[in-house]
Amino acid sequence: MADSVASIGNRYIDNNDTDMHFLRTWAVRRCQHTDWDVCERIRLCELKEARDRAAQMEKTMRCAVRDERNRAREEAETLRHNYDLLLEEKRSLAEQLYHVDSESDEPKPEILKSEIDGTKRNAVVQTIHSIPCDPPSILITSFSPAQVEAVLREPSVDESVETVKSDINEQLKAENEFLKDQATELQKCRDKIETDGKTIENLRLRIQSMERELLSAKNSKRASSS
Repeated sequence: MADSVASIGNRYIDNNDTDMHFLRTWAVRRCQHTDWDVCERIRLCELKEARDRAAQMEKTMRCAVRDERNRAREEAETLRHNYDLLLEEKRSLAEQLYHVDSESDEPKPEILKSEIDGTKRNAVVQTIHSIPCDPPSILITSFSPAQVEAVLREPSVDESVETVKSDINEQLKAENEFLKDQATELQKCRDKIETDGKTIENLRLRIQSMERELLSAKNSKRASSS
């Protein structure tokens, strides 16, 4: 056993492969050295290194997947809490809107309205008569019908109802957009976790393939020695 492990490694025919971590084991079978034990020792060392790298990579990927899963779980809990708050606020706004609609639909007593109109007219007439002028008909004719109607007109309730409805719709639209954005972010986290799981599974399959190759090499060695 005059040759060292390094000199044996230089006897590979195909030592310029692109992925030396997984193709050098195939090159060992084509080793030109006659000592089988040296080649087998090299193969075992390479297999051990590959296992160590795969174990370290799997450990790293597990940590990354666990961190992503915890972060996604926290985000889901936050989204659920925000969604409950939004539902509660939406329910409160719907109740307020219902009360406003019910108040606007209530019929107003005509007698009270006529009394208010009469009181306003009397106030206008008394104001006119209190002014010292002759004749008073000139002052009465100075008021246009539009001005009198503006004084006697009551503020509209429908306008306030429409304003409240518009504000509620805008707020609900903004809340829905926020929830959609959060759901998209959560789906991205889930996709990343699934991709990491597939990568770990591929590494396991490659390690199992290398173990099967080592087992077949040992069996062929035993068969040749017998």
